[in-house]
Amino acid sequence: MRGACVGYVRLEERKKTPPPPQQPEMIPGQHTVEIRRMIYLTIMSSVDFEEAGHKLAEIKLEPAQEMELCIMLLECCSQERTYLPYYGLLAQRLCLINKVYQKNFEKCFAKQYSMIDRLDTNKLGNVANFFAHLLATDALPWHVLAYIRLTEEDTTSSSRIFIKILFHELSDHLGIRQLNKRLSDPKMKDYFDSIFLMDHPKNTRFWINFFTSIGLGGITETLRKYQQTMPAMQQQKSESSSDESGRNPSHSVAAPCQTWHDMWQVMKKKKNRMAKPRFPPPETLKIALLCLLLPLFSPATASIPSAASTSLDRSCIANGRAALLAIKATFFDPNSRLASWQGEDCCSWWGVRCSNRTGHVIKLRLRGNTDDCLSFYGDKLRGEMSYSLVSLQKLRYLDLSCNNFNWSQIPVFLGSLPSLRYLNLSYGFFYGSIPPQLGNISKLSYLDLTSYNYPYNQLYSVDLSWLSHLSSLKYLVMNYVNLTTAMDWVDEINMLPALKVLYLQQCGLRKTVPFLRRSNLTVLEVLDISWNNFRTTIAPNWFWNITSLTFLNIRPCGFYGSIPDEIGRMASLEEVYFQGNNLMSTMIPSSFRNLCNLKLGPEVPPWLRSQTSIQHLQIANTSITTIPDWFWIVFSRAEFLDVAYNQITGTLPATLEFMAAKTMDLSNNRFTGMVPKFPINVTYMYLQRNSLSGPLPSDFGAPLLQSLTLYDNLISGTIPSSLFSLEHLEILDLSGNILGGEIPTYQEDSNPRTGQLIVVNLNSNNLSGEFPLIFRSYPRLVFLDLSYNQFSGNLPLWMGKKFLPILSLLRLRSNMFSGHIPTELTKIDQLQFLDLAENYFSGSIPDSLVNLSAMARTSGYSVLLDEIVLTGQGAMYDIIFFYELVSVQTKGQQLEFSRGISRVVNLDLSKNNFTGAIPQDIGALVALKSLNFSWNLINGEIPETIGQLKQLESLDLSHNELSGEIPSSMQDLNALGTMNLTYNNLSGRIPRGNTMGSYDASSYIGNIGLCGPPLTRNCSGNATSKDLPGNHVDLEHISLYLGMAIGFVLSLWVVLCLLLFKTSWRKSYFMFVDRQQKKISVSVKIRCAVLKRKLGANNR
Repeated sequence: MRGACVGYVRLEERKKTPPPPQQPEMIPGQHTVEIRRMIYLTIMSSVDFEEAGHKLAEIKLEPAQEMELCIMLLECCSQERTYLPYYGLLAQRLCLINKVYQKNFEKCFAKQYSMIDRLDTNKLGNVANFFAHLLATDALPWHVLAYIRLTEEDTTSSSRIFIKILFHELSDHLGIRQLNKRLSDPKMKDYFDSIFLMDHPKNTRFWINFFTSIGLGGITETLRKYQQTMPAMQQQKSESSSDESGRNPSHSVAAPCQTWHDMWQVMKKKKNRMAKPRFPPPETLKIALLCLLLPLFSPATASIPSAASTSLDRSCIANGRAALLAIKATFFDPNSRLASWQGEDCCSWWGVRCSNRTGHVIKLRLRGNTDDCLSFYGDKLRGEMSYSLVSLQKLRYLDLSCNNFNWSQIPVFLGSLPSLRYLNLSYGFFYGSIPPQLGNISKLSYLDLTSYNYPYNQLYSVDLSWLSHLSSLKYLVMNYVNLTTAMDWVDEINMLPALKVLYLQQCGLRKTVPFLRRSNLTVLEVLDISWNNFRTTIAPNWFWNITSLTFLNIRPCGFYGSIPDEIGRMASLEEVYFQGNNLMSTMIPSSFRNLCNLKLGPEVPPWLRSQTSIQHLQIANTSITTIPDWFWIVFSRAEFLDVAYNQITGTLPATLEFMAAKTMDLSNNRFTGMVPKFPINVTYMYLQRNSLSGPLPSDFGAPLLQSLTLYDNLISGTIPSSLFSLEHLEILDLSGNILGGEIPTYQEDSNPRTGQLIVVNLNSNNLSGEFPLIFRSYPRLVFLDLSYNQFSGNLPLWMGKKFLPILSLLRLRSNMFSGHIPTELTKIDQLQFLDLAENYFSGSIPDSLVNLSAMARTSGYSVLLDEIVLTGQGAMYDIIFFYELVSVQTKGQQLEFSRGISRVVNLDLSKNNFTGAIPQDIGALVALKSLNFSWNLINGEIPETIGQLKQLESLDLSHNELSGEIPSSMQDLNALGTMNLTYNNLSGRIPRGNTMGSYDASSYIGNIGLCGPPLTRNCSGNATSKDLPGNHVDLEHISLYLGMAIGFVLSLWVVLCLLLFKTSWRKSYFMFVDRQQKKISVSVKIRCAVLKRKLGANNR
């Protein structure tokens, strides 16, 4: 509900299934195309930005993929016709969830601004709006503006347009007064110097004129007043010395008159001391005189400012340098990240920052590569934490995250750093108990101890009592830290009055409390205690009374019961996640109306009737059986409507065409009747798996339609020609219906219009006629499925790279096509899935088949999505969805791929009338996963090159006229899981090496000339074979025994030689033997004496 919901709340009731995995599965090392596919699918399948953000956060992307996510999000935003706030809101959400994205977007800003001239005006505006949103919401730090240098020489027309749009949007978001206040913030003065340059009057005038010309002169008022008070001589002197200053930096004017902040301070003092308006105050006069005199110093006196500047520079203290070198010595640095740690000035070393005033080290940022945080190796420091850190007593900032401390414990001495404000040890491969001495760092405001989701080697804490001493703590992250025994964790957290953000995800927490006697968490905004196991009622609970919360994540935590009314008092709440809990309610709280995926059925809740301004409604999978008439009227203005996966009966209303929906999902229900005209603005229409019948409308009335899915219905009649005249249609799936007749086409003499179709699925109908000529007009076609129809005739000669350049999947199975396979078809570079089975094709299998380059690449499966992902098609989600529903005849059975069809490289020519031999170069198709030439009239021998198909998983050459021996190279097909060579004329001994020995006799029946295991027919001595398994076995045994004998003899000789030539060893050895002999002798005598005594006693 982008337009109507204050906070988009997602309540999902899930079936009672075993608990979900502890952490979403992550597949390391994915191909870039697959990464982009996964990201795009997640973004486009989410109902709004909040869901998208948290879906992406749950996926646990690898660090390299996190940067790919930011880049792709920016690319998607720039490709839109106009700026969509969805992308900015999603980026804002990602930055809130994980600070890594904040840094990644900062890199994107710098890179995008450096290439700003490459963007057209539309993209440039979208990018500027995107970053303006992030800046205005503080999702992106304002210091990124330091990448902009606003001078006449350093800007171009594109960069000026970018700056114009950026600041206009900032002004709209914040207001001119708030923007001016932000730009005057003394804490941020260093970041704006490159924009508001005051090093030269020319630059100052330029940016004053620039902002005035774009209607933002309000942010230049302060500088204008300052210029009025600046002595004229100072301005003249600055102008006359500009060239000299540019040539000799050592004589340039120092900072007192060059920054926005200092100018602001001067104006502030002037305002407070206005006794004599005609003359500038003394402070301003001093600064002006200093600015005039410094450039006039001669070279002879140049040492004076140099000395002054040196006194202001950071200088390294000796003990700080020694401590840093000791720290460096304890690390193994595979990528030489600490290579700059040499020389006297340690303040200039990488990751080190010193105090300008004292020279003490105050910041140490040795964070590893965020792309390798989850990897044990990679670009990271490895070793143990040095005790020398204790020498840095003024240290305020310590970041050692994403390094490898080799499962060592967090050292106790960290509690001896009293000045620390920031401590980040996340993803550091630490193990053991968290030292309670961390509670001694009383000034700490940021603490991140995120561990790993491993069942072993976990960080843990017996209790959290040490946290109560951190009264200044604002940000606490302890995800995956084992807190199973921390029973009083709520009370300890309640002792942190400044806490704003708390993440305790998957910590093994078991106990919660219904309420807090006195809540100190008055400023807590983000609470994530997801993936714990409380097994108690959801209410009462302590967090329902924290009215400052904006984000609450309690999925899945074993909560059950009804949603409490207290949620209505949480006025600041923007996001709440309940999925995976057993929430059951017959009545929804009246204050809680922004609901999705809650089990509401069997009727639509009556209170929804009053929500006339809702723009986004998703009530899918909620057990609704009927929809009242008022529903279609109340939500006629909604842009997004999803009622899928229910049991809704009845017909679709005739007023459907008057609705304003852009996306409408009515799939997987029980709708009956005819298909009505669609809403005029709809772009995505999903009606699959209903019981709709009758013919399709002659006019769909939806000129903007991009995706139409009507599969698995009872629709009859013919396909109207108007369907192929939709200019924006990319996805069309009418499979599984009763459609008949021919597919409409254009006249031969007409000039056909190029269409946008990417996916066409018409299988399992009664369509007839020759191969449709209309597909010649769709050069972007990637997926074409005409299987299980009644098409006939020859395949056209135009069916090749010229008209179908990126066709990747072609299924013509079970039709009545005949003739030869056209050579042009084998020239399509992207074709990786070709299914021509169960037709009447004849002739020989063309040798040019081996030219299918997508089948000849080891990464051939990835090209199926290359063209789509890299061009960012709007219907990407649907395209991937259809690829994941393909049925493939492989491994001797019909398999329906629910996912991963894009990895299948398949060639199926079975059940035709092909003759001749198998192409000798068939081994060139090294990416093949499945090869089926069965039920043809193919003769000749199986090519030896077939052994090159290392990725082959299924091979079926049965029911042909193949002769000769089975090639020994087939022993190398280690991936082969199913093989069928039955009913041919093969002869000779069956190879038994490697995987060939795993097939039973059923794989070879019908070949009277074959012999050897697993067949009962023995081979005669004259039988030729390229493989003698018995000999191999004997040789292996002989080699084993021979090796053992040689090893024993050599070892014995080594021992004897040592005893012979090493006197000390010989003495020690024989003394040891004597001692053991005496012990054994004494032991035997004692036991004999005892035995005799017992025998004597028995005789008496």
